[in-house]
Amino acid sequence: MRTLASITGLFIFLVSGQGASAFCLSDLDLKIVLINSQIESFDALAGMCIARQPDLAEQGANALSAFHATYSDNIAYYKKLGMRAFQRAGLNADAIDALRETNQSASATIADHYSHLECKNLLLGFEALARAKNFGPIEKLALSAFKTKRTSVPACPGQ
Repeated sequence: MRTLASITGLFIFLVSGQGASAFCLSDLDLKIVLINSQIESFDALAGMCIARQPDLAEQGANALSAFHATYSDNIAYYKKLGMRAFQRAGLNADAIDALRETNQSASATIADHYSHLECKNLLLGFEALARAKNFGPIEKLALSAFKTKRTSVPACPGQ
């Protein structure tokens, strides 16, 4: 199965590659952005799997609903902090929305190539995460790319 950790990197790659030479993030802000990006990628992946595999639609809807019900506070928290991180980096709301759309589109493109089994396993993962009621594995997965991404997204001077 394709690794979700590689998807987390898409968002940061797109941010660092957008031509904004002054773009930088502190270590904390980069971690926040990675976690928020992972959550958004999860949603895009699951959505594409549900759309492409109609027989998984009910399971997918239930899995996503349970995931969001379990982690709604965490999701809202990282979305708010992610917005602040990008604002500190000088991005306006339109630029942030464009980056999110690009991240979700890239994740959906990856999921477009998922097999039925990969989609089923992804949805089973959502169910397991919801049952676990432990956000730690999501953060750990997202942060597994931190060292690599730190080299491609510069730290802000003085941080």
